[in-house]
Amino acid sequence: MSTYEEKHDEPIFMALKGDSPELVAAKKRASETLPRFKQAILEGKFSSAFFNLKAYIPEANGSEGAHLWLWVRELTDDGYVCKSFELPKGFTGLRTDERVVLTPDKIEDWMINVDDGTLYGGFTIRVARAHVPEQEKSKFDSYIGVSRYSDDLP
Repeated sequence: MSTYEEKHDEPIFMALKGDSPELVAAKKRASETLPRFKQAILEGKFSSAFFNLKAYIPEANGSEGAHLWLWVRELTDDGYVCKSFELPKGFTGLRTDERVVLTPDKIEDWMINVDDGTLYGGFTIRVARAHVPEQEKSKFDSYIGVSRYSDDLP
């Protein structure tokens, strides 16, 4: 187990506060570029990629929830059908592999993680990574399967 994983029992993307100026700016950028994400799906740009969206999901009892990455499974006329894959311990708002429909107003971020290790989008992940100590960044990247961050969708 890597040093980074040993220190973090929860999914690694949950450490920063959602109202920090960095995250607010990242979420704004994600919202502004969400049509590019949808277009990449519609055009079948990447045959071997994971398309993910991040959204706030409340606990089952309506109490404080979590900002989670969900795997996009299909598009609908008004949103995205997604499936959960990594949940915090004790989280009851979703079960692993449960499907949820996200409309654009609920989406906080998007990312396309291509098999070659390239990550497109993932603006909040980039903010989280910026707060990881330099000596831990390669472990962080390895954990999420990224070797290159790109701003330019082909």
